[in-house]
Amino acid sequence: MLMDFTYVDELDRYYGGQMSENEKIMFENRLLQDFELARENDMYQLLVRGIELHGDKEVESKLNTIRAKLQKEQYFASIDQPNTVQKRRNKISLRGWYAIAAALMLAIAAIVFFPKNNAVSPEKAFARYYKPESVALPKILDDLERVGFADPEGRSNDTLVRALKAYETQEYDDALTQLHLYLLSHPEDQLAKMYLGLTLLQKSEYGKAIAQLGPLASDDAFANKHTARWYLALSLTQVKNPDSMRQAQSWLIKLADDPTSGYAEEAEGMMSLLGMKR
Repeated sequence: MLMDFTYVDELDRYYGGQMSENEKIMFENRLLQDFELARENDMYQLLVRGIELHGDKEVESKLNTIRAKLQKEQYFASIDQPNTVQKRRNKISLRGWYAIAAALMLAIAAIVFFPKNNAVSPEKAFARYYKPESVALPKILDDLERVGFADPEGRSNDTLVRALKAYETQEYDDALTQLHLYLLSHPEDQLAKMYLGLTLLQKSEYGKAIAQLGPLASDDAFANKHTARWYLALSLTQVKNPDSMRQAQSWLIKLADDPTSGYAEEAEGMMSLLGMKR
């Protein structure tokens, strides 16, 4: 929901240099005492800095484009909007533009993270490229079953084998139970941690999946690091914050630039769908 602005006229006059010295003093004293006025003042300054940072002409054009679109949809039916962004004494006047502040923020975010016009949503990109891990799993299971109970340290792999077979047959609740049970006895087992992360990802528990896959993706000595990186990147695209998207982009670039990763083509495709630039 958009913020209601009560003091827009006063803020325009203050930042437009239209107040007398006495009015300015009174206004600045009120800023120290009136929480609502101070809050609106902070938002006003934030928007001014944002427009100055991105360039007046460019943002003016984007604002007018956004305004035209929203006006066509009768978004401003009860709001008196100006025809253009105006200037007062070399200061940008934001009168009337508060109603589309949220739309402006979304537009700037789209430019930074999804610069291509044909970019799709992270959810659609995820749906296009996500599938349960099935490339490394067959060999891993063969190796574990071959070792079996002959582990020289006396470690039994039967619980892990059951967990991975449950993952393979898409019995994810069972896989989750078995993996947690196995990790109680073998808390440092990286393979179990990876498939725990993959199972959590399958169950849409993205934050927990990232916690498991992140350290494995960063460990160059981990034999299955490329798998961990791919599924970590996918998990990160589903977390709704800019920092996670930047991290996802970094991992996708790393995979795409490594012809031995086994995920170079998928990483390139994911970046293309999301409109990510290198």
